Amino acid sequence: MNLLRLNPRTEKQLNWLRELYSSDTNSAPPFFNLDFWQPPSNIGALVDLTVSPIDAPAFFGELRHRELDYLVIADNLEEFRINYF
Repeated sequence: MNLLRLNPRTEKQLNWLRELYSSDTNSAPPFFNLDFWQPPSNIGALVDLTVSPIDAPAFFGELRHRELDYLVIADNLEEFRINYF
């Protein structure tokens, strides 16, 4: 699993993240397997989530397409947990 931190800077970006968060098991297209740790709340409020390795390339592409700032905190969550906690 990849752990990401997103920074929505526009209402459009925030609304897209809210749609992903509120969709039933993220079933709204595009289909991504996401687990929100910090849900979207406001513009400029950081959003933490995990994305499966299978979905990561497409999700990163979608983030770039939407010009949504993001940081990869860990590209292997299990390894990160072992090394830092």
